Amino acid sequence: LVTERYSNQTVQQIIDDLNGMLTVIQRRMLRELISHLDELNQHIRNLDNDIDGTMKPDEKEAAKLALLAGVLLLGHIVGSYDLEAVLASGDAIRSHALYVPALVLVLLGALTKSAQFPFHFWLPNAMQAPTPASAFLHSATMVKLGIYLLARFEPVIAEVSWGRATLVAVACITMAMAAIQALRAESFKAALAYSTVA
Repeated sequence: LVTERYSNQTVQQIIDDLNGMLTVIQRRMLRELISHLDELNQHIRNLDNDIDGTMKPDEKEAAKLALLAGVLLLGHIVGSYDLEAVLASGDAIRSHALYVPALVLVLLGALTKSAQFPFHFWLPNAMQAPTPASAFLHSATMVKLGIYLLARFEPVIAEVSWGRATLVAVACITMAMAAIQALRAESFKAALAYSTVA
């Protein structure tokens, strides 16, 4: 029908014009997509920079190094870095002179990474990130693995007279403080962050 009204040359010109318009639209959409990706990349960089909230770089590194040093000490004591071997070597660990320092270092690192009191303040600050990033952080393995590490090391921690009491006290203080802060929160993200800490 179109070819009956217009000559083939006119139809070809219309097709070329439409292709040109589509190319312009595609370029604009591609520019907008690249712009949005740049913004997202910047948000991710900011999240990476602020992942530990208000903790200063020295404090962030100290927490990471404490966990690493504790694991290295436990591996040195046992002679293996396999978690099952470490947990099975309770007597050898308890009798070693480096038992308490290794335990304190592991506790400091795990409590910081799992946002437990008094190292809980980084998570609510990090939740100020864009929603997809904060949702990822909310379900992040970092918080869960800190709790998992404490749970797996509980038999080793409980062998010290103050170990289990420290874990229970920190857990109770963290839950109570975070629950109160969640009730006082004025934004959804803050409530979600504090409920995660609790």
